[in-house]
Amino acid sequence: MRKPKGKAPVQQSTANTKPADAAARSGAVSRPPGTEVGPQSPSQGPPAGLDQARHAAAQATAHQAEVLEKGIFPAFMASALNLDRHVGTTAYHTYLANIMRELGDPSDPIERMLISQLCLVHFRVAQLHSGAGTATGLEATKVLNSVAARMLGEMRRTALTLAAYRTSAVPKQQKKAQLKLLKAAQ
Repeated sequence: MRKPKGKAPVQQSTANTKPADAAARSGAVSRPPGTEVGPQSPSQGPPAGLDQARHAAAQATAHQAEVLEKGIFPAFMASALNLDRHVGTTAYHTYLANIMRELGDPSDPIERMLISQLCLVHFRVAQLHSGAGTATGLEATKVLNSVAARMLGEMRRTALTLAAYRTSAVPKQQKKAQLKLLKAAQ
């Protein structure tokens, strides 16, 4: 009998990087053990109606969508703010998650995007003001203060937009009335 040929796992060099940092930088979403996407054991195959290749492709797509939803913005935030030497990428993810939780963990994706943008702009405005305070020339100070003022105006408009969006959004579904099942007397 012939054994099926399988591809050997590819190992990437992680020299000088911590596994958590490497995963965070790649935008990977870490999961607790036992909650991985896909079949948990080789004997457990794909759901009925899907072959192995289509199931694997669907699982990869679902994972990539989750990375886009939860991991990419914090990674871009880290890159945009250029504070990597002080704050790890996972800290941005945690920071955003904490802000979302403090704001009631909104489920509306537009609301979540506005909140994420406000968080980024908040730090960017502080960076611009800091840059203006440490600028060596008068022209650089003027430009940085001007950009900071415009960005602060955009931040205020975004905050007002978020407030208006939150109050005018369609009311969340009310809990459906519980149905009482009555037994018919025979």
